Amino acid sequence: MKSIFVLTVPVILMLLPWLSVSFAQHYIPGYLPEGAIARFGKGYPFNFEYSSDGTKLAVASTIGIWIYDTRAGGQELDLLTGHTHYVSRVIFSPDNKTLASICRWEDHTVRLWDGVTGAPKAILVGHTDEINTIVFSPDGKTLASATGNIRLWDGVTGESKATLTDHRGSVKVLAFSPDSSRLASGGADEVIRLWDV
Repeated sequence: MKSIFVLTVPVILMLLPWLSVSFAQHYIPGYLPEGAIARFGKGYPFNFEYSSDGTKLAVASTIGIWIYDTRAGGQELDLLTGHTHYVSRVIFSPDNKTLASICRWEDHTVRLWDGVTGAPKAILVGHTDEINTIVFSPDGKTLASATGNIRLWDGVTGESKATLTDHRGSVKVLAFSPDSSRLASGGADEVIRLWDV
């Protein structure tokens, strides 16, 4: 009896992520919970972000990046694929012309997509570890990404601008100053650093 229990529990635990994804993909069409205005989404969502004008919602998921038109009740506009594993974060540039995404796990890349058409613009290569976060500067000229170091990229072309390496441990959070001249970073070393960028 004990051996059956020992084998059953791991099998159930292995099936739980699959079941949650399959249920998310198949729902009763037309059903909306009380108070909801739209229902959309497929796959397990890790992060989502509105465009600054509020007309689009980008969803980072196990399947790829879903783009929805929020004005049309959540109509699917596109599915962007290309990362080799789950997409863990997406962000729009301030002018909505670029969408940036990261795959935290396997491919260690930042990808840029056209914010209007969804076409791939650039694959930013240089990180060798899990990418924890990305952020655009308020002026949209710089994109920062963080692992154990911080890389600065041109926010339009994706060209590498600089690498900041003073943290001892994984960098978890980034924020630009309102005038885009400084970047704050913090993480596992329990230190917040300010950088002139």
